[in-house]
Parts: sequence; C-alpha cells; structure tokens
Amino acid sequence: TPPFTSKIVQQNHKSKNFMLLFTKRYNRGLVRSPISGEQRFVDRNPLGNRIGINDNLKNRLVSEIKYIISSNKYIHNFLIIEKDSSGKATIHSESLKTLSLNELGYDITEFYDCRNLEIKPPKNQEEGLEADRFRHTITPIFFDLIELLIVFCKTVDLRNEFVKRLTNIFQEEGDFYFIFDYLVTTKQSSGLGSIITLLKDGYLKTNITNYFSSPIDDFNIRAQISAAILQNIFSSFEKGKTKDFTEELLRSVASRITDEANVDELFNILNQTVKNAKDLNNQISNIRHTDKYTIPVKNPGLFKLIANKNMEIVELVLFTLQEEYILITDSEGLKKSYLERYDLMEHAGWPHRQKTLNTYVPEIDIEDLGVQMPF
Repeated sequence: TPPFTSKIVQQNHKSKNFMLLFTKRYNRGLVRSPISGEQRFVDRNPLGNRIGINDNLKNRLVSEIKYIISSNKYIHNFLIIEKDSSGKATIHSESLKTLSLNELGYDITEFYDCRNLEIKPPKNQEEGLEADRFRHTITPIFFDLIELLIVFCKTVDLRNEFVKRLTNIFQEEGDFYFIFDYLVTTKQSSGLGSIITLLKDGYLKTNITNYFSSPIDDFNIRAQISAAILQNIFSSFEKGKTKDFTEELLRSVASRITDEANVDELFNILNQTVKNAKDLNNQISNIRHTDKYTIPVKNPGLFKLIANKNMEIVELVLFTLQEEYILITDSEGLKKSYLERYDLMEHAGWPHRQKTLNTYVPEIDIEDLGVQMPF
C-alpha cells in the first residue's frame, strides 16, 4: 500500500521554515493604550479563555531563564554578552530586539530587562495591576522569549536539557502547559484542544476551535460542527473519489496502530465505524440535513453521542497521522536557517562583550613617595 497523502499535503500546505511563536499561534494582537502608552496584548485565544500563569510558576520560570542565560552554557553566542571573567552572561538587548522584531513584529526588550534578566515592572504602579499585567499581557510575551531561547540553544542536547527543565517546572506547578519541540502549548482536557494552534489546515483549526468554544451542553450544535469536521477529513477533492480516499486514509491509520497481520481486520472495523458515524450525521434530522427523509429525535443524548463519536474519530486520525495534519517543527533547522539568513556564524566566538573601562594610570616616580631606598 502506498503511503497515505492527505488533502493538506496535496494542497501544498506544508510547514514553512519560519518560527510560529506563541503570540502568533494564539493570534494575540499587540495594542498600545491611548492613555498610558503601554502596550498590551488583546485576548484572541482560540479556545476563548485568557492565557496566564500564577505567581509561583512565574517566579520559577523567571529564575530558570535567568540561570539558563547567565550560566553562559546554553544560549547561542550572538544573543549573549559575556560579562566578566566569572563567566556570567546577560542577553544582548540589540540582538534580542532585532530578533523579536524580525520574527514577531514587536520589541521584547520593551518588556524584558536584558541586563538584570527580569520582567520589567509596569509603567502604571496601581495596586493589583502588576499581577493582572503579567498574567494577561506579559505571559504570552514571556512564552515568546522562552521559545526563542529554546530555538537558539547551542546544541540539540542542550536544547533537550533546557526543555526537560522547563517541563519539570510546568508539571510541578499545575501541568497546564507542555512543550512540543520548542512550542509552549496550553494543555486542554481534550487532546484535540491542545493541538489547535499546531494544525496545518485552516478549516480544521477554525472548526475545532468552534466546537470547543460552543456551549458544552448544546449537543445539537456540537453534533453539527463535529459532523462537518468529520465530513471534511473523509472527503476527497476529486469527484467520486471519496470512498477510495477514505479507505486509503483508514488503512494508513490501521497500519500505524497494529501489526501487519491484523491491518485488514482493523481497517474493516474502522471503515464500518466511520460509515456508521456518517449515517448518523446524514440521517438524523438537524445535523447535516433537515429534509423530510431524515429522522427527527427528541432525546438530546443522541446528539451528545454523535458529537463525541465524531470527535473521537477525528482525534484518532489527527494523532495517528500527525505528520499530515500537525505542524512539523524543527527547532535546530529553524536556528540554522535564521543564522544563515542573517549571516551569523553558528560557531562564532563572542560577537558581544561587555565593555570595560580603560582608565589611564600614570607611572609613579618612586622618589615622589619620599621613601629612602637601601642603595
């Protein structure tokens, strides 16, 4: 059986060699207050909830980033200033400013103190504003910084070590976030909810977002949305080819999750499961059709069953064929591409060193000291 090729790949929706950082994935827009002049991110989280972290997690992440930078071990030299003979380091603000403007369209150094490796305090010091500002404005910016630092680790091994350290912190402080390659990702109760921002296809991204944004107890609406998602996944662009396309897709799924001897049997079961789901979507009134030939139902529990079954099938396909539907990230490739694009040598020495004072000390004539020498 030839390898399955999804409609997304057929449409050339391939991962591009650019950094899709946190504020871009979560579609958060930076706006400037007309009163204070301070920049803030507006909330456009795909799932509707505001993105933020508690003080304990904030403090631990700030401390961890300070260690990672100052240790002079992990981060590529073009972003670092070697401070002194002790080996301590800080971020080179101009390099971070250029990098963030190039990749994000805003200046991270307006929010992050590169010298002291701290979050800058808000301009407005009103009581209670700091906590709110961090949770809902600085959190996504700080996650952008973390993702940039992950990408620009010196080696793959150091990147993996850094990610492991961050993962341990996230797990110990509530497990609300995880890291997918270099991407800080919100963790939802549903696996699909966690990968929305990583999906390649705009239709799937929009409609899965709509599903999770709909009222949890409106099973009719959820059945309608899930049916549209299922239909999209199991439909071919070519007229009359949907049956062949569906069978090719399901055979590929079956071959990934069982041994070769059982592929045919599992394929038949999955194929019948999808047919049953489509029959319910098409024949139950007010899901995909409302004509007189559909079956009216009074119990909302059936809509709940249909919605759940549709999304479970969708989740199985998307997670089994991740390379087809989910962005393939390559942090090491991104780093090399950026260094090459901006002519930064990967193994350069120290492009930035802390300036030292060159104080002139005049020679001293020993006779001026009034000391009698023994000769």
